[in-house]
Amino acid sequence: MPTDHDLTVLDPLPAVFSAFPGPFWVAGGWAADLHAGRVLRPHADLDLLILHSDLPAFAAAFTDREILLKGHRDGTAKPWDGRLDLDPGPQSLTFTDPRIPYPLEVVLGLSDGEDWVFHRGSGRIRRPFTAITHLTPDGLRYLGPEVVLLFKSRQDRPKDHADFIALADHLTPEQAAWLLSWLTPHGHLPHPWSAPLHTFATTPQPAD
Repeated sequence: MPTDHDLTVLDPLPAVFSAFPGPFWVAGGWAADLHAGRVLRPHADLDLLILHSDLPAFAAAFTDREILLKGHRDGTAKPWDGRLDLDPGPQSLTFTDPRIPYPLEVVLGLSDGEDWVFHRGSGRIRRPFTAITHLTPDGLRYLGPEVVLLFKSRQDRPKDHADFIALADHLTPEQAAWLLSWLTPHGHLPHPWSAPLHTFATTPQPAD
């Protein structure tokens, strides 16, 4: 597992995706790193999000390599021929590229007009693309911290809690309030992020 890379490891991504006509976003822990401006922790892979509607274009752009279909419910991984549709959330695609020292994990996002739609929540959890899309100085898209943490809030892994602690101070009150509104309880207990998010959501930002 590579542990000694900085954010420049992402620089080849536009070249890797040069044949893909659709948008893509850095997601997961690397999106958290981009928002924080530094690598927060070691990574095992590099998460990317594309739109489910762009899946045929993705298949056509990457015919030169083996792509594996991963089932997250059963832990399976098998070759994907580009014809089988995917279920956003429970399934993702993974492949490697010599320019990137991590496996590339591609997850699918749903869309409705100008909105990104979370694969859970029956279409209720959504946010405009203009709100969730952040750009590096070189124009690389990455997901905003509220969306990164929404994905991570559904799990209970130490690395997700670490990313929350690192990103919480970077949330605007509006982002914190949006995320707070969609947190789900852990069993019969409130989500452990609820209390700090409430504080961030109700704390005015300092004037410029």
